[in-house]
Amino acid sequence: MRWIVITLIVINVAYFVWQQPFMVESTAPASPINMSSKPLRLASELVTLAPESPEPDVSSPPESAKPSPEEIVVAPVPVEAKTPSIKICYSVGPISLMSDVSSISKMFEKVEGIETQQRAAAERSQAGYWVYVPPFDTLSAARAVLRDLQNRNIRDVLVISEGAKANSISAGVYNVESQAEERRDSIRAYGYKADIEALFRTQPQYWLDVELTNQQTIPTNLWNQVVKRFPGTKRTKRTCE
Repeated sequence: MRWIVITLIVINVAYFVWQQPFMVESTAPASPINMSSKPLRLASELVTLAPESPEPDVSSPPESAKPSPEEIVVAPVPVEAKTPSIKICYSVGPISLMSDVSSISKMFEKVEGIETQQRAAAERSQAGYWVYVPPFDTLSAARAVLRDLQNRNIRDVLVISEGAKANSISAGVYNVESQAEERRDSIRAYGYKADIEALFRTQPQYWLDVELTNQQTIPTNLWNQVVKRFPGTKRTKRTCE
């Protein structure tokens, strides 16, 4: 019995020794798996496709094509030139009555762009030529010459008894200068001194100042109506104030 136990122990020891090479090989550390390697793919997935050409971006040029701030030139914005407004002014008249000026003004006011202003002025105009015999020293001397002229068939004469020409003889007023000269010469033919003096009168006259803008002119049809209604009315170009 004792030998049986010893035999079993020897057998076990021998078996243990025989198994050592295999145990070392099996217990060797396993090589680590490289997880960074590329994953496996199917053969159908390995087909290489040509990359699609990207469409050009026309919204913005590439950075290399963009001009630098120094190269940017800003074109000036054209400014629309304004045509200067040119005024043209006229004076319409002379007109003798203020009411006529108002009527003409209303006719002009119907045209757009025309401005009017009424104006009154005292006008001095020549009224004629006065023939006279200068003053004598006394009134009786003037009357004596008057009777002599009347006896010589010089009519329409009279003695001025007062004023700046007191004791003078008036021989008439003439509109035409040649007629006044003829009358003067007829008195001088009898040995008396005679002179001619131009006469003037001051009377109010009215004008309508007309101002036109944008290079307008007085419409022809309007002006024809004014002349037809108020004969003798004239238009004179004047300097605008």
